[in-house]
Amino acid sequence: MIHTSKIYHYSNASTIGFLENVISICKTLNQPTTEVSQKMAELSSEIEQLCLIFSTARKNPHTEDLKELDTRRNQLTQGIREIATSYLKHFDTDYREAGKSILRTFAKYGKQIEKRKYYDQTEITNSLIRDFENDESLSQAITKLHLSDWLQALKTDNLAFNSLYIMMVMSKVNLPEKNFKESKTIAIARFKSLFNLLKALEMVYPTADYGNIIKEIEELTKKYNVARPKRGGKE
Repeated sequence: MIHTSKIYHYSNASTIGFLENVISICKTLNQPTTEVSQKMAELSSEIEQLCLIFSTARKNPHTEDLKELDTRRNQLTQGIREIATSYLKHFDTDYREAGKSILRTFAKYGKQIEKRKYYDQTEITNSLIRDFENDESLSQAITKLHLSDWLQALKTDNLAFNSLYIMMVMSKVNLPEKNFKESKTIAIARFKSLFNLLKALEMVYPTADYGNIIKEIEELTKKYNVARPKRGGKE
């Protein structure tokens, strides 16, 4: 028995791989009926649509630049924090206090700012920079620990990241008319229609090879259900 509800939870790549394998299995049929051939063609057409949407999304021209900017601002954020921490053991009280005030400001926004979702991290970093620039005592602490250049670099990269992120989001408007979720729903429905037809034909023509094809598809589904990857990540 096919549990199609699980197929809806496959990752995008796994969905395409599974459906392509289904078509490959069906192509081994000897003299498929006209209706089977038609349903295979309809499913193949939707798989092509899925591949188009998937490849277009993965080839976004801004992706690599965005990752580079994100890495740089992460390194700058970590660097400012680590330098401030290093001054906590300085022999001069003023340097120690400057380090403490900077770290207290970081603590106000929680731990691991760098691991927040893209939008959240951008907003938190903006707030952090504003604190360091607008609060006189914090501004003096940044200057005292020679972190002005670090802060300016962080500000520049965070602004550049935000602009590029907005461009990337807007570019998704130019994706094919149907999004992946819509196309995936149609493809799964076409797969179910094809599979149900094969089961019906097996009952009418038990000596034909429909039974073997059905078993192969069922085994394929079991493998994909077990190997189904978890989805997630920073966006």
